[in-house]
Amino acid sequence: IRVLIDILSIVSPLAFKQASRLPVMARKVATRMKVERLWEMELAAMLSQIGCVTIPVQILEKREKGIPLNEWEYKMFSYHPQTGKNLLAKIPRLDNIAEAIGVQLKRYDEEKSDPAHGKHISLLGRILKAVLDLDSILQTGKTRKEALDIMRGNYEWYDPQVFAALEAELMDVEEGYI
Repeated sequence: IRVLIDILSIVSPLAFKQASRLPVMARKVATRMKVERLWEMELAAMLSQIGCVTIPVQILEKREKGIPLNEWEYKMFSYHPQTGKNLLAKIPRLDNIAEAIGVQLKRYDEEKSDPAHGKHISLLGRILKAVLDLDSILQTGKTRKEALDIMRGNYEWYDPQVFAALEAELMDVEEGYI
C-alpha cells in the first residue's frame, strides 16, 4: 500500500495532493455515521486517486482549476475509479476499499436500472463521493459555506445521511448529530 501511495506521489503529484487532503474529512464523516472500520475509510480516501496515474497531468490540472473537461478528457478522467478498483482488487483484504474507490464518482440518484445506485452503492463509496466533491469545490477557492450551498443545489447526488453528516461536520455541530 505504501508503494502505491509513493507511486501516486511521483507519477501524479496533483492527484496525490488531493488524496492527502481527503482522509481527515472522510474519517470525520465516517465517525459521525458510526462506520465500524474507520481504517478502511481512511485508506479508501488515501488511495482514491490511485487510478489517476493513467491520466495526463494536463487533464488533472484543468480539473483542479475548475476548467470544464472536453468529452474525451471527461471520459478518460471518469474511468480512473475503475482503474483504481482493478489495481486494489488484487490486494488481499482490500475488497471493501477497492469497491468504494470503484464507485466514488457515482451519484446517489444514478439511473435506477444500474444495480449500483442509491443504497446499493457501498457506504464508503457514498462518503467518498461527498468528500471528493467538497474538496474539488474548495480547491476552486470557494468557502466551506459556498461549497455546501453548491452541493445543496445537487442534493440528490448524495446519500441524505452522508450529506447530513458532512454538513454537520462543516458547521461544527456537536458530535453524533445526523
